[in-house]
Amino acid sequence: MKIVNYLNRNKFQVLFILFVTFYALYYSFYGYDDADGGYTLALSWRICNGEFPYRDFILVRPPLSPLFHSLPLFILPDNYQIIFDRFLCYLLFAS
Repeated sequence: MKIVNYLNRNKFQVLFILFVTFYALYYSFYGYDDADGGYTLALSWRICNGEFPYRDFILVRPPLSPLFHSLPLFILPDNYQIIFDRFLCYLLFAS
């Protein structure tokens, strides 16, 4: 009963989350990326391999985004890293 009440009160938030999830699942497998997702993912991969921004590679932006995106690379297996990172990008763009 609590779930039904929550869905009735927050139906636009639930629809928004479902729309973003559908969009991410539909487009992430085709490789379409309308932002610098590959650039950020490459920097995150370098951080996961032990390199440091500004010392081991040139970075002209603050390192917060590559550091943030490197956390799922430590946790997830190799097969799901790109798909999860694209989903995370879609979710951050949508919010």
